[in-house]
Amino acid sequence: MASKLTRADRAIVRLADGTVKQQNLLTGTEVWTVPGRGNRPLAAPRADHDPIDHEAHGRHCAFCSKRYLETPPEKSRLVRRDDGTWEQLDALGADKLSDTVAEFRRIPNLFEIVSYNYWHLNHGHIPSENDRHRMARYLASDAGYEHVMNVVRARMLASGMSDGEFAATSETARLQAANGFFSGGHDLIVAKRHFVDGATEAHQLAGSGTLTPEEHAQYTAYTARSMRDLYDLNPAVRYVATFQNWLRPRRRLLRSPPQAAGRHRRPGSPDRGRARAPARPARHLRPDFHGRRHPQAPDRPERARRRPGRIRPPLPGNRDLAAAFAAQPVGG
Repeated sequence: MASKLTRADRAIVRLADGTVKQQNLLTGTEVWTVPGRGNRPLAAPRADHDPIDHEAHGRHCAFCSKRYLETPPEKSRLVRRDDGTWEQLDALGADKLSDTVAEFRRIPNLFEIVSYNYWHLNHGHIPSENDRHRMARYLASDAGYEHVMNVVRARMLASGMSDGEFAATSETARLQAANGFFSGGHDLIVAKRHFVDGATEAHQLAGSGTLTPEEHAQYTAYTARSMRDLYDLNPAVRYVATFQNWLRPRRRLLRSPPQAAGRHRRPGSPDRGRARAPARPARHLRPDFHGRRHPQAPDRPERARRRPGRIRPPLPGNRDLAAAFAAQPVGG
């Protein structure tokens, strides 16, 4: 689309699904405003030292193991068998979700960045034959139909629709709103643990850094396989981006999961609640040619030149390359 527009026309483009693309004509930076994204519920992280309510185990949040029906229908899950082997289960029905406890789940993002309607209205995307069959099988059971309708209702009410307005919508409209659950391009990878093992206080949340090396390898390989699957969504998909929201200390890392293709994580902004840096002292405000004052860093001694050939060691941390695990078999 961009190649058919003049340079001035590219400054602001409104797409059929409501997405607005704005481009800075000087720098080329492009910003998208996505409809519905701001409707997601944001919750502040727990930073208190209150004791954990162990009676709520498995129900602490909508991603926990006893609340599977509060998220959109999962696309797959990774389970660990009693003998220590790992197995990927695909397209489980609603009546099978509680038969196993998932170590990791791949679920559609309820509030997508690049939504199903974006692909459908702007690029002619329609569900594949496999996606249509999976949706039909899921809706064929009473539990599956009720699950999908409840999640559609929750999203519509979050968008500002009233109970009366939702009741007035047709079944066809509700089913169309569920297409993205089975043929969308923004998924979450959600881990099992809410708190670290042995946690006693509410701030002791689990994260990717609390996974074992084996769990982290399976988690990364599973994400890589999910990435590969999303390339087949539509011919217009140029690349799949997988990312993880690295939030403030004590804020959940994996529960707001890594994201592919879009792929998203739990509600929350990395900058929410972050203190701003204090202003520089007035002695660093120096007048310019016009008498205006601008912050200027104090004079500092010139840094020593780096010795030729010296290479800094890589930073520590879990920064595994997902592509390196793409060919790894489950349980490998």
